[in-house]
Amino acid sequence: MFEISSGRQLKPIKVVIYGPAGVGKSTLAANFPNPLFIDTEDSTVHMDVKRLKRPSTFTELVQMIRWVAQTKPCSTLIIDTADWAEALSEKQVIDENNIKSIEDIGYGAGYVKAREKYGSMLDELTSVIDAGINTVLVAHSKVVKFEDPAVLGAYDRYELKLSDRKNAHTSELTKEWADMILFVNYETFAQKSDDTSKALKGQGGKRMMFTTRQPAWDAKNRFGLSEALPLEYSHIAHVIPDLISQQQTMVFTPPQDVPPTPMSEPTISDVTPAQLQEELFEPTNAYPAFLPVQLTDLMLANNVTVDELQGVMGLRGHFPINTDFKVIADSTPEYFIGGLAANWEGVMQVINSIRQNRNQLVDLFAKVGEPDPQAKVNSMVINNI
Repeated sequence: MFEISSGRQLKPIKVVIYGPAGVGKSTLAANFPNPLFIDTEDSTVHMDVKRLKRPSTFTELVQMIRWVAQTKPCSTLIIDTADWAEALSEKQVIDENNIKSIEDIGYGAGYVKAREKYGSMLDELTSVIDAGINTVLVAHSKVVKFEDPAVLGAYDRYELKLSDRKNAHTSELTKEWADMILFVNYETFAQKSDDTSKALKGQGGKRMMFTTRQPAWDAKNRFGLSEALPLEYSHIAHVIPDLISQQQTMVFTPPQDVPPTPMSEPTISDVTPAQLQEELFEPTNAYPAFLPVQLTDLMLANNVTVDELQGVMGLRGHFPINTDFKVIADSTPEYFIGGLAANWEGVMQVINSIRQNRNQLVDLFAKVGEPDPQAKVNSMVINNI
């Protein structure tokens, strides 16, 4: 038996905001309900907004997205920008394959792998939507020559500054994912310099957002918005829900004779950007300076210690478990990024196994001649294992 529902459903929306540099994309996004930025290129450093640290790897970016879906610290998650997120996905492919350029994987296969990773990020963002949080991708634009089969000849148009390769079209993938695509730009028009001249010069300069597709740009919306609107959030505010704040107000009110709890949990509005950063990335120990930031960022986010990574190293047979990391840094520095950071999901699987079963490490230390392997394991990452 199937159940039929009817009527409009109030759901968070997936938005893409793109346009040339400096037009006000991030500023528009910052006006969405209770926003939190994942700033991949430090474009919000001069804005008074909540933000997470700049992710150093694609894996860290995905972990941030998962954290937001689980903890619901905001009403709107903003990734600024999508094209830098795509660059992180390509860098991840380079690190995983220990190559210098994504072109080193022949026949465009490297770009296909990067597209798959970028698509997995969009899947993670869908889980953010499912948690009741609006999701915004900010992106730069580029001008491309467009061959329109409906007309004779080609013309220039604005497109997302994402890959448009036939076998790795992240631009189309992003447009299909979005509920609303806003192209923002300065409104200009051509005008003759004077009555006797044939030369034209650009006029105007008003900042606008465009909501429907035109020959010169891509845009879309499902809310009946006007085709062109001033670049002000108030013109789209009525279609952007704030479901997280609504959920917070729907709490049980105790009877009048029940005294209030002395220490109430802070609301989203009480949480500062620094507190958000500290909650996700509070360090548990100091890491050696020679470890690359791509690795230590992931270690911080997952509360992983150097000793635990040595456990991974030993269990996987990469190096003897008692090998000093400084020795590896001097002889095989690529191991930390290509072997560990680029394969972090697998690393965490081993670490979680270690945390549940100390006997694996005891056996390894015994094999390398540790005098008291049990005591050695007991001294390791005592808060985690």
